[in-house]
This record gives sequence, C-alpha cells and structure tokens, in this order.
Amino acid sequence: MKLEEKTAETGKQIEKIVGHKVCHYRKTKETCGGCGKKEVYCVHQDLGAVDYYDNFWHVCLDCGDSKNTERHTCVGSESKEDTDCPYCGHRW
Repeated sequence: MKLEEKTAETGKQIEKIVGHKVCHYRKTKETCGGCGKKEVYCVHQDLGAVDYYDNFWHVCLDCGDSKNTERHTCVGSESKEDTDCPYCGHRW
C-alpha cells in the first residue's frame, strides 16, 4: 500500500470514530488505555467561524477508544497555547 493510500485510510478510520471530517492528525507514541496497543492518534479540528472552537481527540485505531476536549476562545484572544493538545501537549 502506498503512503498516500495508507494516509487516506487512516483519515477515514479517524473520521468514523470521531463522527465527522477532520483536518489534522498525527500518530503519537502513547499506548492505548483500552487495548494496550500503540495506535493512538492525536487529532485537532478548528471548528470556529467567528470565535475559536478547537476540538482535540486522542483516538485508538485498534479498539476505537477515544477522548475529546473542546476549547472555546472569544474573537481575537486565541493564544498559541490554546492550540496545544490537552492530552500530549502537541501544538497545532
């Protein structure tokens, strides 16, 4: 399987678990708390139009376990830290 195909398939799996289209994701070095495998992805979606709505997930592609945090920031006041994942600290 080509890298592009694998990346597209990974994106589809993540979208199926979180329930909608996502833009940014990366594989972490974390072990899943549900199944113990290292298939955990850090996912970020900016849903804001006027205000900033940042959604963060950590998703296991093996067992489907996930955790989600939504962060809301008013217009003009989003800082760099607002786009840090609350689970692993990755800055989107």
